[in-house]
This record gives sequence, C-alpha cells and structure tokens, in this order.
Amino acid sequence: MINFSITLNLPAPNLANTAKTVSIVMCTYNGAPYLRQQLDTVVNQTCPLLEIIIQDDCSTDNTMEILQEYAAKYPAIRIYQNEERKGHILNFFSATSRAVGEYIAFADQDDIWKLDKIEKMLECIGNNWMAVCFSIPFHNESEIKEEPDLSKLQPPNLALERQLYVPGAAAGHAMLIHRILLEKIPQKFLTSKERGHDVLLHIVAAAYDKVVFCKNTATFFRRHPCAFSYIPAENTEKSLSNAIAYIRRTLRLYKESRPFVEDRLISVIHILSSLPDEAYAKYDALKLGKAHLNRNWIKTFYYCIKFRNRLFYRRETNPVLSFMRGLYFPISCSDYSRAKCKSYQKNSNKNQIP
Repeated sequence: MINFSITLNLPAPNLANTAKTVSIVMCTYNGAPYLRQQLDTVVNQTCPLLEIIIQDDCSTDNTMEILQEYAAKYPAIRIYQNEERKGHILNFFSATSRAVGEYIAFADQDDIWKLDKIEKMLECIGNNWMAVCFSIPFHNESEIKEEPDLSKLQPPNLALERQLYVPGAAAGHAMLIHRILLEKIPQKFLTSKERGHDVLLHIVAAAYDKVVFCKNTATFFRRHPCAFSYIPAENTEKSLSNAIAYIRRTLRLYKESRPFVEDRLISVIHILSSLPDEAYAKYDALKLGKAHLNRNWIKTFYYCIKFRNRLFYRRETNPVLSFMRGLYFPISCSDYSRAKCKSYQKNSNKNQIP
C-alpha cells in the first residue's frame, strides 16, 4: 500500500478560493481494494470542499463499510446507494444531479489525486466552464511520484475536432466543471447510456470554446490491463521503421475500423447539431464530421489538412510532414478505434510476452 503521509504538514489552503464552493462526485462499485487511497487524497485537498457525494451502484464487497467509516469521520461526505444497478454512465449522471456546488469535480474510486488538484484547477478555470489537468496512468503504486515533473508531460489536445475521432480525450477524473455547463446539455443526453458523462461534458464545453488546460496539477489514473479500454502503448519515437509500422497498421485497420469511426462521427454530430447557434465553435467540427461521414473525400482531405493542428495529439512542427499527416488523417484515424478491431486484438495477444 502506498503511503503519502497526507495527513501531515499539508500546505495551507489558498484563501482566494474559499468563496468558490466545490462538490466532489464519486461513483463506486466493488471498489474496496483501492477506495481508501483515493478517499484519503480527496478529503485532504488543500482547498475546502463543500460536499463529497458518493453514490454506490449496489456493491457486493465491503465498499459500503469503508464509505460509512469515512462518512463518520468527515461530515462533508454524503453517501447514497442505488436500489438497483444503474451502470457506470447513468450512475454518474444521477450522482451529479445531487451536487449543489458552483464547481463540480469527478472522482473515480481507484485513482489517486495530487493534494493541490482542486486548488490549482480553481485558479486556472477563470471564466471557462471546464478545466482539465494532467492524467498520469499507473498500474501499481510503486510507479507514482508525489511530485512528478509535469513540465515534461505533453498536454492533451482538447480541440473539438479531435473529439470527432478520439473518445475520452479528456477523462472525467481530470475535470473540474462550472455547473453552468450542466445547464447547456440537452436533457435527452443526460438519460442516455450511449455516452459517458465526461465525453458529453467535453464536447459541449468545447463547442462553446469554454475549455482550458491546467498544467500545474494532476490525477494519477489507475490502468487495469484487463479493462476493455486498455490499449498497450505503441512506440511513437520518430523513425522510419516506426513510420512504416504505423502506416501498415492503420491501412490494415482502416476497413475494419470504419464502422466504429462512423458511429463516433454520428454520435458527436448528433450532440453538436442539438446545440444552439451560440455554440459557435461547433461549425468547423460539423463541416469535417459531415464530410467524412458522407464520404466526400475531397472535402474531408481539405478539412483534415486545414484543421490538422486541432486533430493531431501534438502539433507537427515540420510543415511538409504536417501537411502529409493531415492528408493521411482520414486513414490514420483508424488507429483510435484499434482496441475494437479483432485483427488488432489478435496481433496484440500474439505479440504479448508470456
């Protein structure tokens, strides 16, 4: 078990943020093995918290016992338990509806927060509706450093155009939102099991151009290799061999991944089309999404080149390479759906070391 000594010598809270009320929303389901670690980093935040709402989805382990233990020690904790299972998506939407704070942050049951996370995110959110911090993956606690060098990490690309192709470009556990964002989401999407709360919030906030990145803090995000969404890291070092491997992989996946890419385009276009005209940042994304969905390849190539810096994970500084990558993007985007492709799963399993 990792020991952060988090109850000792905590930094003094930033009093400038004390007037901003913050609700933490956590959903649990059989999370007992890691729950105490996460709760310790939530209740000991350097910024005062209005409430910590925890909604359990019918756990069968001792999750509820742990929650009751913490609720007895920390009055800000409010516990709810569903009478029947809702599933991850609806449970988060339901729990979020209970929050009364001006700002809301989402906590997963098995992650670990830096103790200044909420304080730093409040400082950077400004007039935006969403702030996103670094999400640092780890498999076991031995990989975690209390003070990672965040300056060496690559900030995520939070552009709306990238959301057309990359689900979860901003994860819920790395978000702080202003509650006005909830009011901007069409009601029909709040009761749908098709989209995660984080995906929906990010798309809507980006459509209004109200997203900011907070580079001064982080969430340590626990990755479980057995999870469906887990994808082994690929070697992204710039080299001829890696470029050839990347092209071969994306060409192989292109046909198989096309239904998944198009389903994603349909989903995001549906959300954006439901937003009013004041969500002005949606229009470029709609142009690209509709051109690609309709297989109008001339327009698709044109928009991918034009919006290439909003599509790539990181900006390409070489102008020739940048142009070529934009031109190739309608094919290379297959890589973002590779976890769903049976051919990729087969090759990944074959290449794993026993």
